[in-house]
Amino acid sequence: MFDHLTRTGVFRSDGTTMECDAVLWCTGFRPVLDPLVSSGLVDGQGRVAVEGTRSVAEPRLPLVGYGDWTGSASATLIGAVRTAKVTVAQIVQELEAEDRSGTK
Repeated sequence: MFDHLTRTGVFRSDGTTMECDAVLWCTGFRPVLDPLVSSGLVDGQGRVAVEGTRSVAEPRLPLVGYGDWTGSASATLIGAVRTAKVTVAQIVQELEAEDRSGTK
C-alpha cells in the first residue's frame, strides 16, 4: 500500500515511488481513505467528491465500490463489477487517445 498520491503516481513509506497513469481505488464496504487524506482529496465529512466514479479534484483517480453515489449498488459485488467494467473501459479509452495524440 502506498502512503499518498503524488503528481505523477504514488509514494511509499520506504521512500520508493511508482509512476501511474491512473489509480483505481476499490474501497469495499468500509472505505479506507487514509492514504488520500494528505492529498487533500478527503473533505471534512470523510468523503471524496466524485463525478460518476472519478474524483472531482483528481480525475486520474476513479473510486470503484465507493458507496451508492458512484453507481447503482456500487458497494455490492454485482454493482462494483458493473461499475468497474465501465470505469476500466473509460480509462483504457482515455489512455489510448493519449497514445494517439502523443500527450500525457
